[in-house]
Amino acid sequence: MPSNDQDPNRRDFLLATAIAASTFAAAAQPADAAGWFDRPMRWAQLTLVENDPGKYDLNFWLDYFRRTHSDAACLSAGGCVAYYPTKVPLHYRSQWLAGTDPFGDLVAGCRKLNMVVVARTDPHAAHNDVADAHPDWIAVDADGKMRRHPVMPELWVTCALGPYNFEFMTEVTKEIVSTYKVDGIFSNRWTGSGMCYCEHCRQNFQSATGMELPRTTNPQDPSRRAYIAWRQERLFDLWRARLPIVVLADRDGVGRVPLAMMGSSGSVLRYSALVPIGSVYRASINATGASLSNSSQGVGAIGPPSAVISGASATVQIPVSATSVPTGTKEIIVGDITIGPHD
Repeated sequence: MPSNDQDPNRRDFLLATAIAASTFAAAAQPADAAGWFDRPMRWAQLTLVENDPGKYDLNFWLDYFRRTHSDAACLSAGGCVAYYPTKVPLHYRSQWLAGTDPFGDLVAGCRKLNMVVVARTDPHAAHNDVADAHPDWIAVDADGKMRRHPVMPELWVTCALGPYNFEFMTEVTKEIVSTYKVDGIFSNRWTGSGMCYCEHCRQNFQSATGMELPRTTNPQDPSRRAYIAWRQERLFDLWRARLPIVVLADRDGVGRVPLAMMGSSGSVLRYSALVPIGSVYRASINATGASLSNSSQGVGAIGPPSAVISGASATVQIPVSATSVPTGTKEIIVGDITIGPHD
């Protein structure tokens, strides 16, 4: 992923995709995953190339992970090239895949070693069939020309801020997580490859700012400054498109406290927030057909919250079921939680 001081950082992205992975999974069975993204770990990364399926040595790599006492592995899964038998239309399969499933075999082997597994996807480039079917998914330069890959000219550079990432890669991510129950997703070069002037970027930027896309990199230029802020918000929108946000709402529903995702275990996500003593929160969920009981049980939350009291505040922890959150839910509001006085 290219470094850029206006991009969300790697740790935040890994945390967010860990949440998304748990949310998409119907019955995930990861390694002991509570807070895995924050604890010291020995990582291994195995990045496949297209002709590896059918000739790479599965047992060699699993034995390598065992001998190096690796706690986690980042494994090539999909995006530009799929290393599993994908069913997503236009998701290019390795031509050497045949009837094999190298990604699935690696995941299964790592699970037997009790390892955390993160799937590596690469959304930055696509093949000709994608460009032919959806030319609007391809990045466009300042002269209005679709961009060929600078190193692999048989590929096209994709637009990170349009439907390719928001729609196509979201479907790829859902397929990987629901099929293989991975603990997270790492997306290589997910923030794009420089300025894009495709129809989606032009229209979305103009709608958001009333301006044309900048033709300068001067940060003092008003359109460039607006673009920097818009691009960052657009990338955060990509996160929001893939996972619900959990918040506490006070009794009148006005004040809100966002909860941080603290870890996952199976299909249970654990959210936490620091709240003042004496806080009372309202129980509801803004998804059609969903509801929460006064004890914060039911759709969304799967059990009563716990609280660790320290001084004048308390850390509230709420378990949320990834399987009971309705598809398309953008925000879960949990409440009817009273943090009373203490000695």
